[in-house]
Amino acid sequence: MARCWKVVMKTLVVFVLSFALLVNGQGFLTVVDPKPENMFVIEQDPDDVQSTKCIGMDLNVTHPKTPTNLTFHKVTWGIADVNPLVSDDMFTFNVSFQEEGKKVIGEMKVMNVTLSRQGQYQCWILPDATGPGGFVSKHGFSLTVIPRSELPDIAVAENRIDAKFDQIIYLVCNLTKKGAAYTSLTRMEWLKDGVVIEKQLYPKDEQLKPLNLTIKNPEQGGVYTCRLTSLLRSVRTYNLTEQVTVTVAPKAFASTKPDEEGIEIVRKKGESVRMKCEHKGNPISVGWDREPKNGQRAPINDSHYQLVSKNAFEGFELVIDEVQYNDRGDYFCCIKNATGHSRDCQKYTLRVKDPLGYLWPLIGIIVEIIVLIIILVIYEKCKKKQEDDCDRTDGNTDITYTTSPSGDKASLRLRKGTGQ
Repeated sequence: MARCWKVVMKTLVVFVLSFALLVNGQGFLTVVDPKPENMFVIEQDPDDVQSTKCIGMDLNVTHPKTPTNLTFHKVTWGIADVNPLVSDDMFTFNVSFQEEGKKVIGEMKVMNVTLSRQGQYQCWILPDATGPGGFVSKHGFSLTVIPRSELPDIAVAENRIDAKFDQIIYLVCNLTKKGAAYTSLTRMEWLKDGVVIEKQLYPKDEQLKPLNLTIKNPEQGGVYTCRLTSLLRSVRTYNLTEQVTVTVAPKAFASTKPDEEGIEIVRKKGESVRMKCEHKGNPISVGWDREPKNGQRAPINDSHYQLVSKNAFEGFELVIDEVQYNDRGDYFCCIKNATGHSRDCQKYTLRVKDPLGYLWPLIGIIVEIIVLIIILVIYEKCKKKQEDDCDRTDGNTDITYTTSPSGDKASLRLRKGTGQ
């Protein structure tokens, strides 16, 4: 009874002082919205971090009172500890000022708390001690620590599954503990990349059906999450998760044996070329090697060659924007193991042609025609000359030299001259 009268008297004093200040045109500090909220924290859970904020200012715009500090206090048996709380491994506090110091904002953050920290708390807005209106404004809130014994639990059959293409795998997640009687189970579901794959609602089903997967593409690999959602103390939503990592073994959907020629690509100088690697896996490491003509095979690390991919699991390509003559040679796309060794290589052979190469046959034909014409002209001149009789006179003797029309026979005749 005495405690009730004490509370009534304190409220009455605050009301009288507030009224007096308003009459005198003076404001007073108060906790404004959004006010501190009650917190529900899981016992000794380092991942469960909760926080609440307390904001204090004077709502009187004519003569506002300026806050000097904001502190948090533990309440024991209805009485707040005068000494403010300080940061430790479970509580952290942060205070800042806004609007030229007229507004103060304090944040209380809790993490990894024990049951001993459960209870009532207050935030205090401390005013300037000088002048009227110098009383402390307080606001209370609670911190509830939920014991781990109240929590439900789940378990997966395997945390890692190493699969191959076309293999069927099963992901199993079971409810192993329902938690306290006042813990409500809401739903249980499989997720991948934040997307729900399969969901079971309570209380209709109490077990999550196995998730059956037939591995057809590398994107089916990755991390699958089994999530149980429940409601603690009819207030706090609690999500519990377990994960299964699925890997898809790398596979070469097109490979070239060492004694095979591979795929031949012919380009003209200056053209672009794309070589696609038909390797898939999750995870997968793919490397490109180059063996130039009359050269040694070595990994490609030149910016002249662009290595692109559809994603991290497939669609690996080597791109050359403008091929040059020195790009001729063999290219190998290989699966790399953990030690960097290559296997299941896919081979391409790049041939680079002269962009004016089609003119060389035409030039050759023209040269042949010119040479043939020259030969014919020379032949005709010789033939005409051979058909003419060549006469030569020596004193009284006439010498006559005659050739046949075909030029293959000739006759020489000597005749005595006329004595001219």
